[in-house]
Amino acid sequence: MLLLKPRLLSLFILGLFVSSAARSQSNVIDEVIAVVGDNPILRSDVEYQYQQAMMQGVSFTGDLKCHIFEQLLLQNLLLEQAKVDSVEVSENMVIMQVDRQINEFINRAGSREKLEEWLNKPLHQIKREQRVMVRNQMLTQQMQSKIAENIRVTPAEIRAFYRRTPQDSLPMVP
Repeated sequence: MLLLKPRLLSLFILGLFVSSAARSQSNVIDEVIAVVGDNPILRSDVEYQYQQAMMQGVSFTGDLKCHIFEQLLLQNLLLEQAKVDSVEVSENMVIMQVDRQINEFINRAGSREKLEEWLNKPLHQIKREQRVMVRNQMLTQQMQSKIAENIRVTPAEIRAFYRRTPQDSLPMVP
């Protein structure tokens, strides 16, 4: 089973940085809210994904921005591991997925112009940002698959887990 390497985990722990100085300024354009390896996570990254989720009509119980931030942290951890393991994705697949998403965004917004107005960006910039996000999502999915490919769990192991786990520690699922 492939696990995240201790070096990568320590990079994450050491690299996690919350910028308190930037919050005290009133004219902040953007803000680094965390760093994983060499990759910063910006407040605008969270806001952009939040806007996309709102445009797609995502309903979420809890703090959606907090969830997006957590997902970005996990994604960046997996991207760092993908670099180490030389995992790659097809550029054609990335372009096809971006085109599909952009067409869906345009349909939801009503027109290309309304989409540009709503996101306050020209379409070429939206596509460029989407390309990076889609590539990262695909790399993350491949890395998750690689990590979990040799994991096998039997029904007996699942029953044993639930028997030894206290009832109040298990989530309630309707």
